[in-house]
Amino acid sequence: MKRYTPEELRTKTLSELRLLRAETLKKYQALVSFKSSAEAAILPVVYMILKSDDPPLYAVRTARSAMDLPGFKSHDDDDYGERLAYAQLKNPFITNDRLTEIAEKLKEALAPRKKQLPDSDEYAYEMPFIKVRHWVDVVSAWNEQEQNENAARIYEFRRKVAAKLKRAQKEDDDDDTDDDDSEPDLSVPINDAAAAAEKAKKQEMKKIAQFLKERLVPQDEEEPPLPKDAILSMYRIWARGTSAQSSALIVECMRTGFSAQPVYISTCDNALAFKGFALKTDDWVYVAPNHDAVNVFLREQCVFSPGVKSFSRTIQEAYVDWYGESDYPKTKRAPELKREVRAILDNCSILFPTIVEIKYTNTCGWYGVALRDDPDAKETPEKKSAVLNKATIVERRMPGPNGQLLESWPSLSKAHESLKIGLFKLKSLIAKKTPDKDGAILVCANAGAAASTSSANTPK
Repeated sequence: MKRYTPEELRTKTLSELRLLRAETLKKYQALVSFKSSAEAAILPVVYMILKSDDPPLYAVRTARSAMDLPGFKSHDDDDYGERLAYAQLKNPFITNDRLTEIAEKLKEALAPRKKQLPDSDEYAYEMPFIKVRHWVDVVSAWNEQEQNENAARIYEFRRKVAAKLKRAQKEDDDDDTDDDDSEPDLSVPINDAAAAAEKAKKQEMKKIAQFLKERLVPQDEEEPPLPKDAILSMYRIWARGTSAQSSALIVECMRTGFSAQPVYISTCDNALAFKGFALKTDDWVYVAPNHDAVNVFLREQCVFSPGVKSFSRTIQEAYVDWYGESDYPKTKRAPELKREVRAILDNCSILFPTIVEIKYTNTCGWYGVALRDDPDAKETPEKKSAVLNKATIVERRMPGPNGQLLESWPSLSKAHESLKIGLFKLKSLIAKKTPDKDGAILVCANAGAAASTSSANTPK
């Protein structure tokens, strides 16, 4: 066996590596050519074709595949010169109507360049071939964004579309570079829905920043942290409502505008809070203008706080009962009393009259006021979590403390399947204790009650 010198061994190794690289490259090119040919056969295209040379006029067309292009060439030789440029769409199952709709959107964008073809009723678009390529790239990038199913990458696709659109809309036609180094303006709307959503987000962020500037005050780091829910509750009243993004935008504004780092004050439900801050509440009080009955009732029987809520009927009925038991002259009837208290609370600046949800029930009410002895005025996350953890067993029983147990299920989902009613309706029936046609009600029992009820539920 021949013994190689180090130099000969290195030369032989390099020669074998070059040969291996050449074979691998050849196989890869064959695979790419096959893939391109397959795509050419199934992927629809939007293309622009030259109709007149002086000036250059290009018409917008569509085709079911690249093989249907005029003068189709294989992908090994796909240079159409300045006669044609096309964009392949990534959805092979796109309908003809949708394909036509994309072409019409491109025509709308090119409307300022619209010209009538000589000796024809057909219209085309005057532009150099550089711009034709740019606009075709916009169509390709837009289609890529529409086919994106990864929500985490949506900003990346928006950035690409914005960059392509910015380049296509530039008036200098001599620039034939793909210079995307400049940061595109992502506030440029991609469509009407995106523009409206971006505008609403900016307006909400501006309102939150103004609210925090007015109501947020620094405090000692040793003091209890300020819960995010407390900020949201006061902001809801101050801004007369919130949006779906308000909670997340409050956290973002606290981080960026006030350099506040959120901490968790409850591990059971990830309740956020911020150290070193508090809300200004010294002027958040109800001041009774006089000693009329309604103002005395509100001052003595109600609590005013951003973190509470109440149905309007709850306070109105409580006022009617209180008025009937008071020493005030009985000169007003119940409807007048209800209108009286409602008029005052609807116009109170530290309250927000709207639809309020309490225990799966939605009706008119107020955020910011409640009866002092109302147990449903404020629901903390810890209380909700405890109810969900313990009340897993659902029982159908007759009303009363010793009502007969008729049926039981180990979970809400099992009860929902057995009774064949919606989960939301099931929770509502449990909360309201609405009797069924047999007079039985649905209740939740904790895990400890399971043992005591299992024998009662055993068929005899």
